[in-house]
Amino acid sequence: MANEIPSNFLTKSQASQSYKVSRVTLDKRVKSGAVSSVRGSDGRVYIDPAELSRVFGVREDTGTGVKTATVKPDEVQRLKDHLEAKNLELEIGNKEIQNLKMENEKLSFKVNQIEYSRDQREKDISKQSDFYESRIDEIKKAKDDEIERLIKEKEDLKRDLKEESSKGFFKRIFG
Repeated sequence: MANEIPSNFLTKSQASQSYKVSRVTLDKRVKSGAVSSVRGSDGRVYIDPAELSRVFGVREDTGTGVKTATVKPDEVQRLKDHLEAKNLELEIGNKEIQNLKMENEKLSFKVNQIEYSRDQREKDISKQSDFYESRIDEIKKAKDDEIERLIKEKEDLKRDLKEESSKGFFKRIFG
């Protein structure tokens, strides 16, 4: 069965010319697996330009229809290092976010504890206030009852005194 090669794939010769890489270097990269390739039904080796750009950097169009820009392998390594540094920064940032989330959860828990404690104190104060108010009401009622009793007793004493004073001297003494 014949392998259908996409029209934009390049032969080793075309790849070598387009990417200004020697055939020996290209052969070494293909054999080591650093550059993947496919063998066509005609027996020739074909390479995807994207694969070449990945390994050798991007080049300008050299008439093969492949649009590229020049990026050298050392530039690729520098970009990889830069990307790795940015990924490390991202990882550190993500850890900081996690730490902040954990700190936020701790603070939220503390706030909830404080709010619960405050609510409990308010309830306790309310209960104490209700108790003292009821106690004050009891004392007022007891005082009012005592005043009422004393007024009645005073009236009884006045009436008794009036009755006694209306009796004669001998009736008071001998009854």
